[in-house]
Amino acid sequence: MSIAVMRLDQSILDLALQLADLEWNVEEVDTFFHTKGVEWGSTDPLSKRLFEDLDGRIRLGDRTIYAVPDPDSGRILSFHIPSALCYLADNDPTDPDFRFFRELREAESGWQVDMTGDGEEYSQAWRDGRWLVQKTLGPPAKLGVHGIGGWLHAVWRRGERLIAVIQTESFATYIPLKQVALWVVDFSSDQPIPSGDELYEVITKNA
Repeated sequence: MSIAVMRLDQSILDLALQLADLEWNVEEVDTFFHTKGVEWGSTDPLSKRLFEDLDGRIRLGDRTIYAVPDPDSGRILSFHIPSALCYLADNDPTDPDFRFFRELREAESGWQVDMTGDGEEYSQAWRDGRWLVQKTLGPPAKLGVHGIGGWLHAVWRRGERLIAVIQTESFATYIPLKQVALWVVDFSSDQPIPSGDELYEVITKNA
């Protein structure tokens, strides 16, 4: 088993909470990330990359933030920031997926990669994320498990958004990874906060 960890910290949580408080329209997204010093290698606005090229990767320092745009509405559905990735296959150096995982830290130097790790590191990344958010927002509104693997989640409401630290598969890679990520998801305050498989359904619809 291979594990990569880039733990969440207060600066990333603060950024996520700032995102949660924004209107997720084109102008605000562009302005917000411009003020954060995000560069995307183009003179075009970031929103063009998101809504026209449908490339949701936003590089901020050593991290990648993943945005999920909805071109029909011109709004963002969700943002998520991975803090742990777990690859379950055998450590076969000839496996292209394995090589991709091994080279992760070359692409994003903040990752700490353990090619012979165990599930405890993955679980600890979720616990660390949950406690980080809890120190700022208080106890989660929902705390539970989902999926046949008993994945863990903690959920808070912030206005018209859900804040969640959740274990899922990785939605941003083509290889079979599990991930822990901090999610900010558009979600009406009129609806009850989901948990269990209902929460997982909300995440997958906005991933």
